[in-house]
Amino acid sequence: MSPIHDFPAEFKGDLITPDHPDHPKAISRWALNAKRNAAMVAFVKDTEDISLAIKYACAHGLEIAIKGGGHNPAGASSTEGGLVIDLHRYLNYSRVDPAKRIGYVGGGAVWETVDKAAIEHGLATVGGTVNHTGVAGLTLGGGYGFLSPTHGLALDNVLGATIVLANGSIATANETENPDLFWGIRGGGSNFGVVAEFVFRLHPQRRAVFAGRALYHRRQLEALISATAEWWDSPGDRSAQIQAATVGPDGQPAMAVIMFYNGSEAEGRAFYHRFFDIGPVLDQVKEIPYEDVNSLQNASLYHGQGVYFKGAAHRRPDYETVLRAFDRAAALNAGPGPNPRVIFEYYPLQRITSHDSGETPFRRDCIPSALVVALWGEDTQENSTRGREMVYELIGLLKDANPQLSEEEKAGYSNYDDDAVSKGAAEKARLVFGKHYARLQEVKKRYDPENVFHKWFPITPVSERRQPIIIEIRCIALPTTLTDRRETAMPSNLSDFPSEFKGDLVTPEHPEYTKAIARWAMDAKRDAKIVAFVKDVQDMSLAIQYARSHDMEIAIKGGGHNPAGASSTEGLVIDLHRYFDYARVDPEKKIAYVGGGAIWETVDKAAIEYGLATVGGTVNHTGVGGLTLGGGYGYLSSSYGLALDNVLEATVVLADGTVVNASKTENPDLFWGIRGGGSNFGVVSEFVFQLYDQRRTVFSGMAVYDRSQLEALTKVTAEWWDNPGDKSSQIQTAAVGPDGKPVMVVAFFYNGSEAEGRTFYKKFFDIGPIDDQVKEIPYELVNALQNHVSYHGQGVYQKGVAHRKPEYETVLKVFDRVAELTAAPAAGPNPAILFEYFPLHKITAKDSGETPFRRDPVPSILVNAIWVDDTQENLRRGREMVYDLIGLIKSANLQLTVAEQAGYGNYDDEAVSKVAADKARIVFGKHYARLQQVKKKYDPDQVFHKWFPIAPAA
Repeated sequence: MSPIHDFPAEFKGDLITPDHPDHPKAISRWALNAKRNAAMVAFVKDTEDISLAIKYACAHGLEIAIKGGGHNPAGASSTEGGLVIDLHRYLNYSRVDPAKRIGYVGGGAVWETVDKAAIEHGLATVGGTVNHTGVAGLTLGGGYGFLSPTHGLALDNVLGATIVLANGSIATANETENPDLFWGIRGGGSNFGVVAEFVFRLHPQRRAVFAGRALYHRRQLEALISATAEWWDSPGDRSAQIQAATVGPDGQPAMAVIMFYNGSEAEGRAFYHRFFDIGPVLDQVKEIPYEDVNSLQNASLYHGQGVYFKGAAHRRPDYETVLRAFDRAAALNAGPGPNPRVIFEYYPLQRITSHDSGETPFRRDCIPSALVVALWGEDTQENSTRGREMVYELIGLLKDANPQLSEEEKAGYSNYDDDAVSKGAAEKARLVFGKHYARLQEVKKRYDPENVFHKWFPITPVSERRQPIIIEIRCIALPTTLTDRRETAMPSNLSDFPSEFKGDLVTPEHPEYTKAIARWAMDAKRDAKIVAFVKDVQDMSLAIQYARSHDMEIAIKGGGHNPAGASSTEGLVIDLHRYFDYARVDPEKKIAYVGGGAIWETVDKAAIEYGLATVGGTVNHTGVGGLTLGGGYGYLSSSYGLALDNVLEATVVLADGTVVNASKTENPDLFWGIRGGGSNFGVVSEFVFQLYDQRRTVFSGMAVYDRSQLEALTKVTAEWWDNPGDKSSQIQTAAVGPDGKPVMVVAFFYNGSEAEGRTFYKKFFDIGPIDDQVKEIPYELVNALQNHVSYHGQGVYQKGVAHRKPEYETVLKVFDRVAELTAAPAAGPNPAILFEYFPLHKITAKDSGETPFRRDPVPSILVNAIWVDDTQENLRRGREMVYDLIGLIKSANLQLTVAEQAGYGNYDDEAVSKVAADKARIVFGKHYARLQQVKKKYDPDQVFHKWFPIAPAA
C-alpha cells in the first residue's frame, strides 16, 4: 500500500487502497453487483478509529459508506472513489450478560455471531433469517425474524447504542440519553452516524426448535394456500413461515416452505398437521438446534451472486395471486439469464403492530411482506438489466392483485428495496418513512446537518435555523474483552495468580462457569477448578506455571470436540477458543496463520475469500488443533493429504513455559512429533498452514438410499474406490431417517461443477436415491453438511475401526444391526456407522516416517452413539452399542493388523481412559520409541497427558 501520509498516526486499524493486494476482497460484497471501487477502506478497531476516519473523509471531500455485513445489493455499504468504514473485521462480536439478559453486539457483527453467543446461555433475540446478514443494516431498517411473533422487530429489542456522529464525536443513545437519536436510528437506517455497538434485550429460548424446509408441487398449491390462510388467521406467537416460489432439485417449479415452530417436533407436527397432511414431496422439517434456524436459507443465498430485489405486500394468503406469481416465476426461470423468486414472508404481526406507531419511525404495516428477488452468476450488465426487469414485472403482478393497498403499503419493506441508493432515493424516503419523515428531518438537522451519511433512503435535514443544542457525548473505546463489562476483581481464591495475566479467569462461583466447562459432547464435561481464557503466549506460559506450582492437571481446549474429555479436567483448563479463533491469510504466499483455538469454519471462510483452501474437518465446528495434531482427514485429502501434512510450522508453549517455533528448520524433532503425536508436547498457540487454489463452488450434498438399494450402492462404491481420482470423496452413513426407517445417507463431494459431478457420480444417481440434495454449493458450506446432526450438547460415545474396501455383505450386516439397535429401546441412544471414503493415495504416498501418524492403507470407519438425556444408563448403553458394532466390523476384517483394526486415533474414546497409555503403543506403532525421545526432551514430567499419553524415554 502506498503510504497515506496525512492519515492520522493514531489510527490503529488497517487501511487498504487500490494498490493493495487485499483491495478486491475489501470492496467485495454479498451481491457482486454491489461492489464499488473505493479509494480507501478503513478497517476500524474502535470508536476512536471510526471518528478519525470520518474526520479524514470529510476533510478530503470523500463520500462515506459504512459496511457491517455488506448485504445490501443496492450498494449502500459501498462507495465509488470514497471511503468505506468497515466494521466487520474487528467489531464482529457478541458478548452476553446472562444475568441481565442483554447482549453487547458490535456494529460489524452478523446474526450468526449473535445467535450462537446468546443460545449458549439459553437466550435469543429477533435476528435475520439469513444469518450472514449484518446486524446493523437489518436492525436500523426494521428487522423481521422467526421470533417476531413473540418479540417484535429486531429494532424493538434495542436497548441502547453507541454512535459516532458526523463531527466525530461519540454519543450514547437510549431512552434517557439522546432519546431523539435513539428514536431516529430505530427505523431511520444509517442516516445519523456509525453505530459502533448495540445493546440488545435477550429472551429465554429453548435449545431445540421444530424447523426446516418442505417442498410442494404446483398441483398442491391450492391446498397449501388454503392451509396457510387458515393458519394466518390464528398463528399464535410461536410460529412463522417463509414460502418461496422457486425451482426444486428436480428442476420443476415448486413452493419451498420454511416452517418454524418454537417447540418440540411433536408439538410442531401437531400444530402444522394440515400442511403435512397435504403430503409434501420433500419433508426436511425436524427438531434442530435453535442456532441453525437462521442458516436454513444460506445455501441458496450465498456470497458472490448478482442480486436485484424489491419488497411488496399483499393482504393475506390468496390462491389466485400466489398461483399467478408462481406460474410467472416458473416461466421466467425456464428462460435464459437470472433466476427470479417470489418469497412470501409470514411473520405474525400482532406483537409488531401492538407497538405505538410513533414509538419508532419504522412503518408498521398490518399486512404480510413479500420479497421478489432475481439472482445470477455472471456479472454482466445484461444480467443486471434483465434481473431488474424480471423483478419489476413480478412486483407489478403483486400490486395489480392488491389495488386496495395504500402507496406506502405497496412500497413494501424498506430493507428490501434496491431503490434505497438510487437517484430517486431521497424522494422515495418520504414514502418509506411516511408520517415520520418531518420528525426525522429534525433529528437529521441536529446530528448530521451536512448530510454526511446519505447511503440509504437519505433524509434531507430541515432548512430552517434552530437554536444550537448541546449534545451530551462521551468519548469511549469499545471493550476488547468481556471482562471490560464485568467485575474485574480476581476471585479471592486466585489471589496468587500472576497479576500479569491478561485474559479471563473463571472459577466455579463465576456466572459463566457452566458455559466455560461445557463441551460439544455433554459427557465430556468435567468440573475444572479454573478455566483460563488466555490472550497470548505469555498468558499460556503463566497458566502452565501456575498449574504446575499448584499440582493441578492441565487440559487444553480448542474446539472442545473430543467426547472422551481430552479438553476437560478437574484441574486447570487452558481455553484457546475465546481469543485464538482466528485465521489470517497471506494470499500471495498462499499460507494461513491460524490460532490454536480456531475451528475449521473460521479457516474455511477466511481462505475461500481469496479462492484458497486447505484440508479441514468435515464438521466445521471441530477444533483445528485437535484434528490436526491427531491427523486430519477431509474432503480435500484426495488432493493434499492430511491436515497435518499441510502444517508448515507452529508456535508451541512448552511444559516449562518457554515459547518455541517448530518447523523443518527450527526444533525439527518437535515439529515431527506434533504432527500426529497430539497434544503430548505443549500448547500450540498458532499453526501456519499451506493453502491451495480452490474453486468457489463445488458439487456436494446429501443423497439418501434405502435398504433395497444397498447392494447396488455398495457395488458402485467399490468400483469408484478402485479409481476415485483426486477430486472426489464420500461419507456413507448407516442411520435411521426421520420416518424411523433405516437408510444410507451419502455425503458426496466433487471438486468441480454440478455438470462434472453428476457425470462423475452417474452410476450412483442412476440407482435413483429416494432423496437427492446434491448440488453446486459454495465451498465453505461443504464442511457444514453434517452440522445439523453433530450439534453441541448431545451425549456421544465413539470409536474408530477400519475395513478393507466397500463390501456388500459387511455393509448389509452392520446396516441391519444399526436398525435393530435403534428400534429398542426407543428412548435410548441412537447409533450410526460412518464409512469414510477419503481416497488415500496422497496420504500413503508420504514416507511413513515423515510424521508419527500411522498411514494405514485402508478406509476408516467411525461408529458412534448419540443421546439426549445425560444419564449414566445412556452412556453405558451407548458404549455397548458402539462395541457391538465395532466387533461386527472387526469379525468381517480379520486379515487387518491390530493397529489397523484400532482405527483412526482421533475417533477413539479410549484416548483418555485408564488403558490410554498402553494403547498409545498401538496407535503410534513403530514411531512410539522416537516419540518417547521427543517427550523426554520437551515434557519430561509428563505435564501434557490428556490424549494417548506418551511415556518419556527412561
